[in-house]
Amino acid sequence: MVYALSFRLPVWIMVFKFISWNEGTNLTEIRKNIHVAYAAVSCAVKDFEIRGLVVKQKSGRIVKVVLTEKGKMLSENINALIQEREKIKKFI
Repeated sequence: MVYALSFRLPVWIMVFKFISWNEGTNLTEIRKNIHVAYAAVSCAVKDFEIRGLVVKQKSGRIVKVVLTEKGKMLSENINALIQEREKIKKFI
C-alpha cells in the first residue's frame, strides 16, 4: 500500500500517511514499512509534533505516534491532493 505512494513523493508525506493509516504506530514500524532511514522518520515525526500534527504516547518502552485533530484535517487534505494527482497522471 505504501509503495503506491512512494513514486516521487517526499518522505514526510509517506511518513504522515503511514501514521494516518496506522494510528498508534511506532517509529520502527514506520521505518520498516516505508523503507527509509530511521533518522528521516524521527526528524519528520519531531517536525509534525512541533507543528501540532501528532502527539507521542508512551506505553512502557514503546512510543506510539497518534494524529491530533489538526493532523487528521491535514490527512484529509493530503488524500484529496493525492486523488487529484492520480486523475492528472491519467492524462499524462
